[in-house]
Amino acid sequence: MKHLYGIFLFCTLLISCASDTDIAIIDLHKEYPAIDLQLSDMADVSYIPLKGNSNTEFKTHMHGYDNSVYVDSNYMFIADYSPTEYDSETKSTTVLADAAHLYMFDRKGNFIRTIVSPGVKDSEYMGWGMNFTVHPQKEVVTVHSYTGELLKLFDFNGNFLGSHNLGKRYSQHVALGDTLLFVDYNSQYLKYDGSVKDNGRTLLYYDILANTAINGMDLHMNPNIKKPEYLTSSKIVKTATGAYFVNPRTDTIYHINRNLEISPKFVTIWNDTESDQCVIPIAETDDYVLFSSAIDYISEYKGKLPIKTYYLDKRDSQLYEVNCSDSNSKSFEESIFKDELLLGYYSTTQNPNTLAYVLPISYLKENYDLLPADLKHIADIAADNDNPVLMILKFKNI
Repeated sequence: MKHLYGIFLFCTLLISCASDTDIAIIDLHKEYPAIDLQLSDMADVSYIPLKGNSNTEFKTHMHGYDNSVYVDSNYMFIADYSPTEYDSETKSTTVLADAAHLYMFDRKGNFIRTIVSPGVKDSEYMGWGMNFTVHPQKEVVTVHSYTGELLKLFDFNGNFLGSHNLGKRYSQHVALGDTLLFVDYNSQYLKYDGSVKDNGRTLLYYDILANTAINGMDLHMNPNIKKPEYLTSSKIVKTATGAYFVNPRTDTIYHINRNLEISPKFVTIWNDTESDQCVIPIAETDDYVLFSSAIDYISEYKGKLPIKTYYLDKRDSQLYEVNCSDSNSKSFEESIFKDELLLGYYSTTQNPNTLAYVLPISYLKENYDLLPADLKHIADIAADNDNPVLMILKFKNI
């Protein structure tokens, strides 16, 4: 009943400012029709060896964090998050320092320059977790930290252009045209004692052209679902028409269009328990929306719950569960090598309908027998200390 009341409430509040308020319900306890889909039918996959020198040696194992890659027809920008040390025997990663670099490459993987490096100067970066956006027409890059309040601007030559104090910490920002959309996932959430913690606005809008914050609609998540503290983090996924906003403490997935209008698009139904999953849209074309389980990156539950991919066919409004074999034990990279549609939500990029994984050479050599032919060729000629390979998945209509 609370889900239906929530749908009514959100539609009543938002119908005046959003033209499309059709809502699809995803019941995670329902058995949906199974569908066989191969990754090669849904996406174009490419592999780009990242070339550089000792100053561009990646330390992050696999793909780091979401939105850590930007790709266009000319350039690639990749954030190498807190340097880590990967132990191939235990397959564990240890964080060595709280710092990050932002590197610029051409589309062939040739290193161009470092845009920003760790440090305490105005022209440097310090903090845990780097967020950045790229604006190719203006040749501007924006950078901010999960743990800081400053938004810093750089040009494509790495020159520092200035900064703006946001007034508080924000967990993520994405670009919708010339507007930056910042999210404070801690603005409102339900605490274990039943009270609601309120730190103000959930969303902040920033106009790059005017170099100032602007007014815009806010999101009140009505957090009525009791989830573990580590499941509070919100996520924004870019689409061709705007972005999806998801928070595991609320059952509603919102769409924010390029006019900055907000509308509820999906409602997920689950039990209010720690062991349940939620879903995140990770790609959307004219034909379909793909969703991925969100719980799979929580270490306490990893391997205990099946990782699922859902496929919503927009042509007949039918939801399917994608067939994937033995989804409890494999990695996302392994499933991609096997042409299966098992996808991780932390692999989303700043480009709509595009996922990316950073594959260390050590990982390729350890999993050589699983690799497709073109990756085997890359592994055959790569030295152990070479920079990793960027794997890019670009989803298309089918």
